[in-house]
Amino acid sequence: MAEWLTPDEVADELRVTRRAVYRWLQSGRLQAAKAGRVWRIRRKDLEEFLGLEEELSPDDLEAVQRGLEDVRAGRVKTIEQYEAERGLEPAR
Repeated sequence: MAEWLTPDEVADELRVTRRAVYRWLQSGRLQAAKAGRVWRIRRKDLEEFLGLEEELSPDDLEAVQRGLEDVRAGRVKTIEQYEAERGLEPAR
């Protein structure tokens, strides 16, 4: 028998917001069954969804590019540098 998940369970498992899950459901990117106002996602459909390669949205691509520019410009510190500057114990 198929394992069915709620949108909340999917959000918790993927560590994303419920809103993200509902957007995927409403757009059809994540397959699911809907009975009235209640969505249920088969584990198999979630696994297929996760296996798909997605193109980045223009906003995501811009965020990645900004991050790379910050790294190249030296505006990003390693965790070790951050901890050393603040006199913190290494988080290991």
